[in-house]
Amino acid sequence: MALRETYTPRGEQRKLVENLLGKGASLKGDSIDVSILDPPRMCKSFIVGKCPYDMLDNTKENMGKCPKWHIEKHKLIYETAKESGIKMPRQNYELDYMNDLQHFVGDCDQRVRIAEERLDYSEADKQLLNDLARTVENLEKTISITSEELNVVQEEKRDMQRSIELNEELQKFILEKETVSERYSATLERLNTVGQQKLQVCEVCGAYMSKVDNDRRLADHFLGKIHIAYAAMRNTLAELREKHSI
Repeated sequence: MALRETYTPRGEQRKLVENLLGKGASLKGDSIDVSILDPPRMCKSFIVGKCPYDMLDNTKENMGKCPKWHIEKHKLIYETAKESGIKMPRQNYELDYMNDLQHFVGDCDQRVRIAEERLDYSEADKQLLNDLARTVENLEKTISITSEELNVVQEEKRDMQRSIELNEELQKFILEKETVSERYSATLERLNTVGQQKLQVCEVCGAYMSKVDNDRRLADHFLGKIHIAYAAMRNTLAELREKHSI
């Protein structure tokens, strides 16, 4: 009866190397060519840590497949070279990884600022509502006057050209009133919704949260894949900035 092979971390690494590079292959510090990792098309985030594209996969913020290469063999080469003390460009590519994280976190911070500005409606939106209501009122008066003049011209049948012009103006005013009315309704609905829900913006992922949510709904948010992804990106970015004094 054959003895079952004993599990060891070194044995598992050997199996992984053989699966990726072929049976009998090995990675030794003095035989590793790290130049294979340097091409710009190589995803440094993937080989150093976690690629943000992968972290946001299957979420509402899914941006599709990363445009750079994700190759397991290269990740293994990187990890083995690092363990062997082999220095690679740009602080073992950690500066490239940091740049990728800064891009994603920076975009998220911008969304947070925009979302917070949308919640700050107190004076600006009140003024907007007043302006829209006043515009609708003026358009209603204009429509009434134009309609009356059109009726007079049509009844007297004295000026067909003027009748056509008045009808075109009337339709234009009616369309403009409908557009402004729709904008007024949408603005009012948004203000009512925001006021009722007492929304706030999550500073980690940029999502809207209700201040009156129960503990379960808050837990669902904080355990959501998007929130966890951005929290991890921010933590890793902070660690890299501290490590490299940036």
